[in-house]
Amino acid sequence: RNTDVMKAISKLWRGDPFKSHWAIIAQAFTLARDVVGTKAARLSDFVALAATLLNLPSPQRYLRDLGWVGTETRRNRIRFVQDSKKVDHAKFIWNRESAILSKNIHQIPVMDLDLLNACLARGYLEGRQME
Repeated sequence: RNTDVMKAISKLWRGDPFKSHWAIIAQAFTLARDVVGTKAARLSDFVALAATLLNLPSPQRYLRDLGWVGTETRRNRIRFVQDSKKVDHAKFIWNRESAILSKNIHQIPVMDLDLLNACLARGYLEGRQME
């Protein structure tokens, strides 16, 4: 089952025009996990907070705006298909929203350490025991 999930994630990654955001999230999470361990560093909590700080849309909107449709196959596997016409539309929407936010651009983390520090300042890892 994990193999199926990894295949789905790889497919989404290949079709993602915003890979740099996810790379920063992955690097920042790795830094946190390496210091406190895998039990204390919860990936889902980190991604939820980091996505908000990077102004990424909700998972539902993200999939919709990038034209991804997930269907279950007869073998109970997830299959994603992307409508490439919607990708350009998504870029337009997100670029427009980014322009609106540009007054506060200094508040959006652009490096892994900036993102990790911003997450820590907002309570990520607070009260968790290191391994």
